[in-house]
Amino acid sequence: MVTDGLMLPYRTCLMEFLENATELSTINDAIDLLSTVSCVRFTRRTSELHYLVITNKLGTECWADTGRQRRGPTYMNLPKRCTKRVGTVLHELLHVLGFLHQHTRPDRDQYLCVLYEHVRPHPIALYHYEIVRPWTDQAFPLPYDFASIMHYTPEMYSVAPGRLPTMVPRHPWSMVAIGHQARLTEYDVLAIQFLYCLC
Repeated sequence: MVTDGLMLPYRTCLMEFLENATELSTINDAIDLLSTVSCVRFTRRTSELHYLVITNKLGTECWADTGRQRRGPTYMNLPKRCTKRVGTVLHELLHVLGFLHQHTRPDRDQYLCVLYEHVRPHPIALYHYEIVRPWTDQAFPLPYDFASIMHYTPEMYSVAPGRLPTMVPRHPWSMVAIGHQARLTEYDVLAIQFLYCLC
């Protein structure tokens, strides 16, 4: 996400989150953590044209626009179930910063086998497993990170969650770490610093 400096203005739709202070607290914890491990800072919006809107009213899924939008705000949608864990909010904040899913890297097939027969036959589900070309410089020269906060779990969008995985690492030892989404890994932090903090 290209920004004017490293201050990212944002607006939380406070009325939408007043029902549960815990939801707003989780969002603030994620923002604080991201600011602690990098030079990225979030600030309350005043009159900026490009800013982040954090809401819970745009559907039932956790999602965020990827990177700054050309016109108007960037949106991040966090329904109640999406604010139970700081890791989920961090995942969406990294989308806001322009990061893509780890398992969509062009080199992913060297590390991971996607079992398309186990993926729900829905365009949105299939879209989340497409390799992205060209891949931005965000990940390189960093190695593939199974534990990245940007990596899906092995059963995401499965036709039979708990029984049929949608992804299997080519090296079985990697299965332990894949897609835990509880915290930023060392490589997640390095990628953020590589994109934003080396100026």
